[in-house]
Amino acid sequence: MEKELDFIKLYEEIYKCLPNRNIQMLLDVCYEVVGVPILVVDILYNVLGNAPKEQTGDRLWDDLISRGGLDTEQIASLYEDRIIQSVDSEKAPYIVDWGSSKEQPKIQGIIKVNGIVEGYVTMCCRREQITLERIKAMEIIMNICSYFFVRNDSESSMNDTYRKVFVSELFNNRIQTEKQLQTWFYNMQHELQPPFQVAVVSTETEHEKNVLSYMRKALQKLSEHQVLLIQNNMLYTLRYQYEAEQKSHTEDSVNAILEIFGARCGVSQKFDNLLEVAIYQRQAEDALEIGREIDKGKLLYNFDDYRTSAILLPRVKELARVSYVPKILKDITDYDRENSTELFITLKCYVNNMLNTSITAKELHLHRNSLLYRIGRIEEVFLLSLKDPKTFRTLLIAFYMIELEEQLYHE
Repeated sequence: MEKELDFIKLYEEIYKCLPNRNIQMLLDVCYEVVGVPILVVDILYNVLGNAPKEQTGDRLWDDLISRGGLDTEQIASLYEDRIIQSVDSEKAPYIVDWGSSKEQPKIQGIIKVNGIVEGYVTMCCRREQITLERIKAMEIIMNICSYFFVRNDSESSMNDTYRKVFVSELFNNRIQTEKQLQTWFYNMQHELQPPFQVAVVSTETEHEKNVLSYMRKALQKLSEHQVLLIQNNMLYTLRYQYEAEQKSHTEDSVNAILEIFGARCGVSQKFDNLLEVAIYQRQAEDALEIGREIDKGKLLYNFDDYRTSAILLPRVKELARVSYVPKILKDITDYDRENSTELFITLKCYVNNMLNTSITAKELHLHRNSLLYRIGRIEEVFLLSLKDPKTFRTLLIAFYMIELEEQLYHE
């Protein structure tokens, strides 16, 4: 039977560490009391301290210690094991005894700063070493680590605090005048320069908050010219000084992070007036919502690619089909069925190709004369002129809305 933990000694040793705020020193003294390996990592799983220094026999633990952190694939495996998500569903400290920790369970602590997960404290145990006393000790240790993070984490500096509050005020439409904007820039000691762009990320998982905290840190490392905010289970990013040459590199890196967690991201157009951010925030949100409905194979959605869909998709959802599909298209469909013709697909292709006969004939694998015969037949039988701007516009919009309908309801 194990001897009881000496909590008086634990408190005495912790108090000695407080002035230095040194995480490694803290873990060294804690290990002497709790008697099992213990480590601290940040939200990106970079090791900030561990004790003892020798290996434990736990493969993932030892690899983490030797490499100083986890690579993308290892973090993805923690996500697949639902270990990362457990932070949102479990009250810390708690036991992790599934997935990669099934054979060698862990006592898991969470380090939070202002309610946001910033890191983890973990004890590596044999099953019989998991006791109420060690769980109690973990609660003490993780709370002390939170204090250390507040003082040591550069993100907790006053300037960064101003930046976080600023972007929250901005995205909540509470900065509406140039004077307010300049006051914030003065307090932040930094004026954000155009061009700007807004991005919004959703993970679509049951427990989003911790995953978004990880993604916030990972995305923050891609550029110093951005501020990020987690709000309403979304991760909002305001990019500034966002030049064209950054786009390709940024999108590739963002895609890689999104892929790990099956997350999706909507991106606005670039803009120059920060007081118009609400317009571009809506663009990013619309791109995200529309893209994941009609373009499920992608993870990153640029508003420029969904501009027309943003206007028409809500109408597809709310209108009866007869309101946006002209009767003439039903008549042509009926005619095709009765006469074994292909006038509907011919008309659709011809209109979508802006009445270009060469491109349409090539797409339909028809001789140009055969195509012209079909077009003439459509105009003759159904008494319409495709050269009439109003007719052409009505058909073009109708065919696009039918395509949106198919993507929305039949994929």
